[in-house]
Amino acid sequence: MDIDTRLSHGGRRFAESLNVVNAPPMRQTTRLFPTMDALRDAEEDGFASMVYGRLGNPTVRELEGLHTELEGGFDTVAVASGLAAISGVLFALLDAGDHALFVDNCFGPTRTFASRELPRLGVLTEFFAPDVGAGLADLLKPETKLVFVESPGTGSFEVADVPAIVAAAKEVGTLVVLDNTWATPLFFDAFGHGVDVTIHSGSKYLGGHSDALIGLIGARTKDAWDRVRRRAQLLGGCPGSEEAWLALRGARTLRLRLRQHEASGLAVARWFQEQPTVHSVLHPALPSCPGHEFWRRDFTGAGSLFGVAFKPDVPWSAVDAFCDALELFGIGHSWGGYESLIAARTLTTCPRVARALPTGPVVRIYIGLEAVDDLLTDVDQAMARMSVTA
Repeated sequence: MDIDTRLSHGGRRFAESLNVVNAPPMRQTTRLFPTMDALRDAEEDGFASMVYGRLGNPTVRELEGLHTELEGGFDTVAVASGLAAISGVLFALLDAGDHALFVDNCFGPTRTFASRELPRLGVLTEFFAPDVGAGLADLLKPETKLVFVESPGTGSFEVADVPAIVAAAKEVGTLVVLDNTWATPLFFDAFGHGVDVTIHSGSKYLGGHSDALIGLIGARTKDAWDRVRRRAQLLGGCPGSEEAWLALRGARTLRLRLRQHEASGLAVARWFQEQPTVHSVLHPALPSCPGHEFWRRDFTGAGSLFGVAFKPDVPWSAVDAFCDALELFGIGHSWGGYESLIAARTLTTCPRVARALPTGPVVRIYIGLEAVDDLLTDVDQAMARMSVTA
């Protein structure tokens, strides 16, 4: 079935059992059984048992089921946040003595976990540029167990050649993990491109309303899912039923929202391209963005989160004035909701990117669901305020 139909009808077993369209969240810690034999039988079901709230409940399982339908993998593990998904995967798939490779423009907390926490556990970590492609083969070692990719990457929005990276990793049996939050399963088919495990911050586009923290881990195979599920349960970072319900509710309109986000995001990004104070616009769907050819080849759409790098002679005071003058953009972190956001000084924690982009201040912009003409009017008046300050 088409993705729109799956978004409307997927993950509704609990709702259908109650004969309702949208089942309420199942708030549960303890589940009772009529006999000890019934409890033992349930415990023998392993990950499907749901004998206790931390191990899952119908609302969480419906969210996991819907996400699995969207991705086409074996199954999904829901956890408490996007970062819980990242750390849970790394804990599950890496052991002391292993070697792991990370794309160097990954999410800041991912980079911190890779460079600080994993070495403490005896895991050797190294970073590579997103344009490495087939050259990844030169970085792989016999003990390399995991390659972590985020495409496009945080801050710089460079797009990686995921198929080439996957091909190199598969030659030596190394697992590939992809943070697919920016594109979602609707705009990038991770498993279709050979990725083994996916990570999504459901707090972003999936929830869509800036009111739920939740993370999702997708697994292409049963073996990968078993390993991730076991470690996720041991870590105890389970999502609440309310958050799972909010993510389920948001998912029903995901396709419609993404279409609007894509169109409005591109309109605003192109507007910034025409501004004389702008050095470059870091949007994967624009030909000027590094890795655009991979986006054009592999993706079916674009998110509305992108970067704007100003020219070196633009002072920070002027950029602050621009941000402060915006009336329809909130100043804050996160993204994926219905409201537009902006935040400055968020280029990347990657030294390579900082050297490669000789720009002035950088702002990260997220385009929400407001009328695009109103957003363009807003950024235009804020840019005028910026010019006066400069």
